[in-house]
Amino acid sequence: MNPAVRRGIRRLGVVMALPCAAWAQQPVPLDTGIAPWVNAPGAPGRASQKLLGDKRLPSLFIERVRFPKGFSAPPHTHPIDGYVTILKGEFTVGFGTVIDSSKVVRVKAGGYIVLPAGVPHYEWFDEDTIEQVTGVGPFASTLVDMAARPATAPDTSGETIAMAYLDAVNRRDVAALTALADAAITWSMVEGDSLRVIARNAEAFGRVHRERFARVPSARTHVESINRVGAYVFLREQVTDGAEGPRTGLAICEVRGGKLRRLWTFPPVR
Repeated sequence: MNPAVRRGIRRLGVVMALPCAAWAQQPVPLDTGIAPWVNAPGAPGRASQKLLGDKRLPSLFIERVRFPKGFSAPPHTHPIDGYVTILKGEFTVGFGTVIDSSKVVRVKAGGYIVLPAGVPHYEWFDEDTIEQVTGVGPFASTLVDMAARPATAPDTSGETIAMAYLDAVNRRDVAALTALADAAITWSMVEGDSLRVIARNAEAFGRVHRERFARVPSARTHVESINRVGAYVFLREQVTDGAEGPRTGLAICEVRGGKLRRLWTFPPVR
């Protein structure tokens, strides 16, 4: 065969093969309307949608996470860098082991932020929010060890203790919430003009919570606002129990020495 013809046939074969190769490598789009949302255990209202990979493995992953209004998380860390894009709502995050609402960053829909590996941070959501997280696993979350914090930490740790307490309540973790309480904690319920003491020590504090969890297993509490005056932390809460719908409640925590010393709760109202 003439060499020129042979070269022409080879070139034609390459050209004809290109569309087939391109088709074989063309990515298949994922219909996010079909990909399932999976509820997070122990975190009411939080759910994730896996788009790529598995965050438990040492490989690239992309997932979307949905948070309800009022969801919050106390100081914690991740072992990997997290690249976060807010698709809907608003993400409020602060860095450090002490919650300080004056030093937070608010990332609105369309915004982007990097959460560095090993850096403690706390977060909350003032509206229903969806974020997309990209990273290289394995991914994990570790609460900051309160006992390991320096004794010289400022008294704003009261906010951290209060948030950790509510997190333990929502997780139904009696051991964790009891560990946050002073041995002589007093828990009182404010009812109109009267004050009723319902627990006078850490053991009773845990027992009353256990009884309440058994009586109303669906109840959940999310923080709407948090403020501190000295050792006193004021929490405006949204309470849901699956029966009466969302209601607004108030709790006041006295935190001293990294422990809940006294707690006053007010009956939630619509």
